[in-house]
Amino acid sequence: MIFTSLILIGLYTLDEPLMVKGYYLMGTVGVIISSLTVAKVVRDNQEDDEEIQRNRQQ
Repeated sequence: MIFTSLILIGLYTLDEPLMVKGYYLMGTVGVIISSLTVAKVVRDNQEDDEEIQRNRQQ
């Protein structure tokens, strides 16, 4: 959350055309979404591995 706030403040104070600010914003949103997706996939894989181990022990 802090990172996102700092990016938005930086974009607001950046002395560049709106097109450049939009490009940076799209890149930032892409990185955030990618990070959340990777975290979710890793968590889901760990949960699946735990479920497989529980089933094998039974």
